[in-house]
Amino acid sequence: MIKAKSAFLYTGLFIISASLLMFEVLTTRATKIAFGSNFQFNILSLAVLGIGIGGMVVYFFMNSLLLNRVQNVLTISSVAYTILILLPFLVAPYHVAYPEALIKTIFFVLSFAFYLVSGIYISLIFRYYSEDVSRLYFVTLIGSGTGSIGVLFLL
Repeated sequence: MIKAKSAFLYTGLFIISASLLMFEVLTTRATKIAFGSNFQFNILSLAVLGIGIGGMVVYFFMNSLLLNRVQNVLTISSVAYTILILLPFLVAPYHVAYPEALIKTIFFVLSFAFYLVSGIYISLIFRYYSEDVSRLYFVTLIGSGTGSIGVLFLL
């Protein structure tokens, strides 16, 4: 039987993994519309780099966190995740009013920040709930698959 806390954790991880993949696909489409080029390889590289650095931040700097403070970091990360998911899309339309190089730089920095926060969030979950890593990994894969199918309906 899954406890309520575990169900909340699995639901959050499912939503994060689905929205992470959807964000990646939507940013490639947004850059195609806003900047005239889709920057697929740049966005994929930013995603891998940001998530990887997020995992390294958790491993090297947050490894000494106590379990009760992890809940606070997860809460802060989820709030930052929610805010950062919108910011690149709010900046992209300003490429007409401001220099395009500046807007592209801001867009990619905000996208990188989103991937960094998501890497920290997912790494914290896998680190501090490692006794259930197989279920966590299953939920992540199901969420990513759902996100890849879900983005088709959004486009």
